Amino acid sequence: MINKMKNLYKRMYLSRLKKRGLRVGSNFQMEKGCNIDANFPWLIEIGNNVTFASWVYLTAHDGAAQKHVGYSKVGKISIGNNVFIGARSIIMLGVSIGDNCVIGANSVVITDIPSDSIVAGSPAKIISDINSYKKKMQEQMKVSPVYEKEYTIWGGITEDRKREMNEKLSNGNGFIL
Repeated sequence: MINKMKNLYKRMYLSRLKKRGLRVGSNFQMEKGCNIDANFPWLIEIGNNVTFASWVYLTAHDGAAQKHVGYSKVGKISIGNNVFIGARSIIMLGVSIGDNCVIGANSVVITDIPSDSIVAGSPAKIISDINSYKKKMQEQMKVSPVYEKEYTIWGGITEDRKREMNEKLSNGNGFIL
C-alpha cells in the first residue's frame, strides 16, 4: 500500500509540473525525494530513458541575485536521453547534459556535460567516457558476483539469499539485475 501511495504522489507531482510546462520523455524514473524546480518547470526538458536516483535536485532559478540586483537569475536545463543522475546530485540553471551520461552521486553540475560522459564531484568534472565505463563494468562482472531479480525485495529475496549475498560481497562489489 505504501509503494502505491508513493507512486501516486510521484505521478501527481509530475503531472502538476507537466501542466506548468515541464517536458519529460518516455521511460523516466524518479526515486524518492527528488525536487524539480516547481517555479520554472517550463525551462526544464528531460529526455527518454532517464533515471534520477534519490534526492536529485533540478533548479532553473537562483534567488541569490535577488538580494543584490533585485532580480533572480533563471536558465534552462536540458537533460538528454539515456542519462543516470546519482543520489543527492544538483543540476543548476543553464546546464545541458548530453545523451548517454552518468552523473555520480553528490555531484553539483554547473556547466554543460557533453554526450557519452561520466562526471562526478562538486563541481562535477569529467572522469571517464561511457565506452570506457562500459568496458570496465563488463570486466568487473567477469570476476564479481552477479545477481538476478530474486536477490531483490521486488523479487522476493529469501533470508538464505540475503546471507549468501552478504557473504559473497564481503570482499567487494557485485552486480544486480
